[in-house]
Amino acid sequence: MGERKRMHVGFIVAALCMTGLLESAIAAPPVGCQDYREERAYYLGFMKAENLIEQAFNGIGRDCMQVVEDTYFKDTVIRIFQDIGVYPNASSFVTCHFVGYKEGVASKLQEIQDECIQVCVNDGNFIGTLVGQFYCELAIALGGMGMADYITEGDLTLCGEAQVEACENTFATETVGYTGILGDACLPYTDIPPWELAKHNQCVYNPVEPDAGVDANE
Repeated sequence: MGERKRMHVGFIVAALCMTGLLESAIAAPPVGCQDYREERAYYLGFMKAENLIEQAFNGIGRDCMQVVEDTYFKDTVIRIFQDIGVYPNASSFVTCHFVGYKEGVASKLQEIQDECIQVCVNDGNFIGTLVGQFYCELAIALGGMGMADYITEGDLTLCGEAQVEACENTFATETVGYTGILGDACLPYTDIPPWELAKHNQCVYNPVEPDAGVDANE
């Protein structure tokens, strides 16, 4: 996952020096925040929030696994989101700063989600390649896979559906016609029920679930 450049200029300096190009790269201010002063308040809030979320993401080492769990990152994002409010009859400057801040949080979270989905797809592709080859080598060596009971669900890490889909697609691509170290094609073993079972078991997503707990009175 490539590192994004962190913003090093101060919020106020950045807001005062923003060009039309930079402004067009982030969400346009809503109606009511389009006068010069209110527009600057909006962009100031937007950039401040984006930078805070970016810092929080960097604080977990840009680890997508921690994004999808109940972690420091989620707690930090909630705190950042709730940190700025708006009161009744606030000035347009304050209101526009508030709107920009909230939209900045949402914008940066969407960027992180997009980045993490790509990581999960890459992870799924990698797992699909390895376990697809593993299935073929075993199937060829054993003359078939039986019911593949000994291929059990693995503890795959992140992102659920995106990872599973990538893994299963890669598994299927890898196994159809695969010729491994034993020199025989895998194709005869890719149109039988154990192939589907093996694919599912190897690519299934296992989110970490809390312990159910035991009633001490039982």
